[in-house]
Amino acid sequence: MKKTILSIIILMAATRVAAQTRLPEYDSYIDTYKQFAIDSRERYGIPAAITIAQGILESGAGNSPLATECNNHFGIKCGSSWYGKTMNKDDDSANECFRCYNSAQASFDDHSEFLKRQRYAFLFDYAVTEYGLWAQGLRQAGYATDPAYPQKLITIIETYELYLLDQGKNLGLSQSATKTDGNDKAHTIASDKTADKQTSPAKKTDQSRQVAKASAAVTIAANESSEKDNSTDEQKANLVNNPKTVKVGDVIVDKTATYSVTENNGVKCIQLTSEASFRRIAKLFNINIDRLLYLNDLPEAIPLHSGDWVYLSYKKGQADKSLSVYTVKSGDSMYSIAQEFGIRLSALYKLNDMEYGTPARVGQQLKLHR
Repeated sequence: MKKTILSIIILMAATRVAAQTRLPEYDSYIDTYKQFAIDSRERYGIPAAITIAQGILESGAGNSPLATECNNHFGIKCGSSWYGKTMNKDDDSANECFRCYNSAQASFDDHSEFLKRQRYAFLFDYAVTEYGLWAQGLRQAGYATDPAYPQKLITIIETYELYLLDQGKNLGLSQSATKTDGNDKAHTIASDKTADKQTSPAKKTDQSRQVAKASAAVTIAANESSEKDNSTDEQKANLVNNPKTVKVGDVIVDKTATYSVTENNGVKCIQLTSEASFRRIAKLFNINIDRLLYLNDLPEAIPLHSGDWVYLSYKKGQADKSLSVYTVKSGDSMYSIAQEFGIRLSALYKLNDMEYGTPARVGQQLKLHR
């Protein structure tokens, strides 16, 4: 009997030690994608701790074939509503169909949309800090067939202190991580490798005020040497003294390329009054380039021209109620229409029951509001 009790104690201790062992690949995954999870909580009300824990568990911390080849971090299957790229692999049954995404960000976004289905509705009665109830509820609603799924999520959350994400606290991870997957070229949204060069929140706020005071015709084109951040002090001094440049906070910008800061459909954005580039806009506003592209429904940077809209926050799922229908004109595209009205491209397709990627036809009437 004593030997049995001793064995149980040893087993319990070993289990506790194993649960507390932090794997470097898990830390790397968390550091890389935690901002995606925080964004999901702010937009959808899903605990960031749950999102990250599911991502780790479902994707093997980003190392599964689904994640590396398809950017699918949550094991979401095709279903009848999926019209995008797919990948077949064995799961609960042989040769099952799974969704493929253009980016990891798109996978995180679709995961959030997936959990807004009716069968998961009861989960949103729980606070974002109640990760235990969320974990149990996901299993109850049928997200996973593994009976140990809730405990696996809880173990990850508690071992890596992911609950701090939903308490507004820092995780204190020691190293930043850069993850390359599919079209996401070196994701560093959460802990960009240039984070050490970024300003403090107070300084950013002060810089924003300076940008606003610099008038609606402040430039977006940071000088190339400033972009690469390898110019000498003498070169920077020459730039400041150049009549074609102006210093806005810590950023030296070129007055020949201008924009106006505004809101469209209630979303913060800029409208260009000259040609520019996404990289320069990202530099000026301290936004990761991949994130800026995602906010604007783009997998890669494209040239920008006068009149183009560039969004600095998430676009809406529909336009203002006063704008119910739009008639497609020559030169329009689904993308340009989505940008003009501040609507997510995927939402515009969904509003009109169109397969994603279908081109707009001249004369076609598109719904902008439900």
